[in-house]
Amino acid sequence: MRRSPGVPLDRWVNRRLAGFAVRCTVVVVPFVAALVTIAVLGQVLPTSGRFSGPGRYVLIFGTSWLVMALAHHLLHRLLPLAALLEMSLLFPERAPSRLRLARRAASRKDLDDLLAGRIERPDESTQEAAERILSLVSALSEHDRGTRGHSERVRVLTDLIAERLGLTPYDRDRLRWAALLHDIGKLYVPVEVLNKPAKPSVREWDLLRRHPHQGERIVAPLLGWLGEWGDVIVQHHEKFNGSGYPSGIAGREICLGARIVSVADAYDVMTAARAYKRPTGRSNALRELVACSGTHFDPDVVRALISVPQRRMLLTMGPISWLTGLPFVGQAPTAVSATLTSQAGVAVSAVAITGTAVLTPIAGVAQISDLQNSSSVSTVFPARPAARARGTGGKKGPASPALTGIPSGTTQDAGGPGPLGDPSDSPATGSTATGSTAADSPAPPSGATAAEADATTPGGHGTRTRPAGAPAKPTKP
Repeated sequence: MRRSPGVPLDRWVNRRLAGFAVRCTVVVVPFVAALVTIAVLGQVLPTSGRFSGPGRYVLIFGTSWLVMALAHHLLHRLLPLAALLEMSLLFPERAPSRLRLARRAASRKDLDDLLAGRIERPDESTQEAAERILSLVSALSEHDRGTRGHSERVRVLTDLIAERLGLTPYDRDRLRWAALLHDIGKLYVPVEVLNKPAKPSVREWDLLRRHPHQGERIVAPLLGWLGEWGDVIVQHHEKFNGSGYPSGIAGREICLGARIVSVADAYDVMTAARAYKRPTGRSNALRELVACSGTHFDPDVVRALISVPQRRMLLTMGPISWLTGLPFVGQAPTAVSATLTSQAGVAVSAVAITGTAVLTPIAGVAQISDLQNSSSVSTVFPARPAARARGTGGKKGPASPALTGIPSGTTQDAGGPGPLGDPSDSPATGSTATGSTAADSPAPPSGATAAEADATTPGGHGTRTRPAGAPAKPTKP
């Protein structure tokens, strides 16, 4: 990454917008890739054969999920780069490439060496140690995902307090490093202990209390360059009244950097969501700091944090930090992208269901459209000839089967039942087509012949109606 003109070679400047763009890319690109997959498969897959019916939707939906998961897995490696872009740090020598350092953090080699006890490197320079330890800060975000971004936010808050207290640029540069590394000793603490919602056991509490000394051991190659500000790592859990750990020192015995970091640390813990608690608002967090001023915290440091305008704090911490008070989203700046990705997955589910239905034609609808556009419906459903009551040798024959056994109040079609076995399916003209029923016409009188019934029943062989009172036509003997 090219360096801007006028920027010192030994310093990183804050590139918050670039970091924000990287985080958005990690979230948006998998979502867009899933939608594109839905659209492409919806047009490419045929609508008949093996890819018709519910199997078609399952295939498109499952493939879109796989594409989104693969894209997120590949882009997730850019998150360390986003965190590094948002940092403003001074280095002992020449500032390294952030992209190269992000690749080193993603490899996890430094973390594996640390956990294996291979941290003693006598030939390592201060610059090399700074790069290695900085990659471990990214490993801490992966190790303790519930508190991702905590160290970065504490660094920003610490810088705001240091500015209010009037620290020199030289001291602020080294305090930034100390604030960024204050919790690095938690790499030795199991994840289950770090995120346990209940009160830690005696053994677990002993593991937690060790992390200041373990952090001091990790950053030992940098302590000479950090000077007095290196004591922050081992003292940031000391309390102003002497009830802290690991040494139980009090008051001004605690270095100024540790007193600043402890206030920034407590404020971030209260205002950020965790797996075991809900976030606290800014005003409530400040009230809590004031209440503990003089016991847990240095009153001067608490006053310095309160004096920071809210607008300045929000602008300095960046747009992602504005979401820290929201449930599910406010885990941390680095965790936001992972959280939004899971929420984007839910959105992809909804879009996949609706988008698949919209973008992929249904075979049944196409067939219905073909039927509607056909020249003759009778080619699909041929009408059967109507049954007629005919006599033999000039004599009236037996009643038509279509007119016998018709219960009162039912519909009757002259053409008989249609091809699906239901009278309403027949295309022939009858009582169903006209909307009339057997109950709409008078029932034939008792003892009437089949011909009389035929003459008075709508839809029968004859549709003529004999006037009321007219004599019946005599039959031949």
